[in-house]
Amino acid sequence: MIDVYRVDGVEPGRDVLSEVLARHLGVPAAGIVVVRRCAICGGQHGKPFLDPRVHGQDAPQFSLSRSGDVAVVAIAASPVGIDVEAGRSVDAAAIAAHLFTADEAKLVAGLDRGAGLALFMRLWTRKEALGKAAGCGLSDDVLRTDVSGLPGRLELGGLGSWTVVDLELGDGLTAALAARDGVESVRVLRL
Repeated sequence: MIDVYRVDGVEPGRDVLSEVLARHLGVPAAGIVVVRRCAICGGQHGKPFLDPRVHGQDAPQFSLSRSGDVAVVAIAASPVGIDVEAGRSVDAAAIAAHLFTADEAKLVAGLDRGAGLALFMRLWTRKEALGKAAGCGLSDDVLRTDVSGLPGRLELGGLGSWTVVDLELGDGLTAALAARDGVESVRVLRL
């Protein structure tokens, strides 16, 4: 089971992550201790996680994404990544040509502006979720991985096998979720 918390009306500076993790774990927000570790070099930057010295070795994994005044937090027993994008206007074809695989860029460029932007946002959220789950961000491995055929399982170089699915959150939001151990069940909750 993966829990996805949606928080609307998020103001700058609000610590949504501690709020959500505290609610999920049933502890005060002040007791949440998050640390970072890079999946590539092991340094104290990169993917955040609950400090195992405070929350135990079996502490859940999580991922946070914000767009506009909406935040989403995914919480699971194994590595997970989430991305959400509120409707915005970008030059989808130009960005796709620069950052996506040739096949993905061709798909985006072959559509009218509105449909091309919708597909671009779908592919972008999938890549962001995958990079967050794997702990490598939008690395070359993620950018070179074709996510147009998803949802489904895919290999990400030396970073393992991942399941990526689209999430329907409504309100013009585009969202995707990636998880190492598959995505059999997702529960969307509002905070």
